[in-house]
Amino acid sequence: MQVHLAKLQTGYVSFPKVTAQDQSVQAAPQRAKQSKIIFHILNFNIMSVKYKVIAKGQPGVVGGGEIKYYGSIIRGERVDTRQFAEDIAEMNLLSTTVIYGVLEAFFKRSNHYLSNGHILDLSQFGTFRPTISSTGADSPEDVSEKTMKSFYVSYHPTKLQRRQMRNVDFQKVSNGNTEEVAP
Repeated sequence: MQVHLAKLQTGYVSFPKVTAQDQSVQAAPQRAKQSKIIFHILNFNIMSVKYKVIAKGQPGVVGGGEIKYYGSIIRGERVDTRQFAEDIAEMNLLSTTVIYGVLEAFFKRSNHYLSNGHILDLSQFGTFRPTISSTGADSPEDVSEKTMKSFYVSYHPTKLQRRQMRNVDFQKVSNGNTEEVAP
């Protein structure tokens, strides 16, 4: 099967070229599923990040000091693994159960690698790096397990993801209403 690449804002997406043998009755369900995938890809919604305005005082100043106003993101509902698997299954040829199983295996294996100090490079998905923080010691000999404060994982997006994040639109929300911004 030949593949055509189409350049989208999110990167390249492959589109299978239909050949004479693909046009058989047996290939119809496969073509329908591929059309659905292409439809979802081409009709992706570019969403705006909604934010509200909050007031913050100066840290450490009695009475708060000078008040400054900042934008604070309004987060959407949490998406759990099941919903994530269902969304992927809608765009894929695999069932929700298979996708869910793959995600579960992904989480287990990624935790295994990260907890053993490995950097997990997931190509276009980004890189996960295990990191520790510790208290300072007066000499190298004083550094031990007791000086370790925490273990965490830092995420580093790819260049493509960082580029996409620069193109996010923002919508100001006040009193529950979205304010329209003139272009």
